[in-house]
Amino acid sequence: MLQKERKRYEAILTRLTDHGFGSDPQAIMLIKDKVGHLANRLSIINSDCFSKARGVIREAFSGRYHRYSNSWSSIASDVFQR
Repeated sequence: MLQKERKRYEAILTRLTDHGFGSDPQAIMLIKDKVGHLANRLSIINSDCFSKARGVIREAFSGRYHRYSNSWSSIASDVFQR
């Protein structure tokens, strides 16, 4: 599911920049940050216990779980998902 969402946002980013709609740097930055967050979550899910904890803490303190995901629900999902 995360991979599908990541690809969707990457496609949105590509369309915006390819068709000249990338004039709002704030919007482009937010979409890039969302794609980065999703990539990090995919990495977290597929990592060992210690790397998983480190990744979750890093994303949580950055505020990206709250900003781009379902906050604590997504954190729990990432911690317990194999």
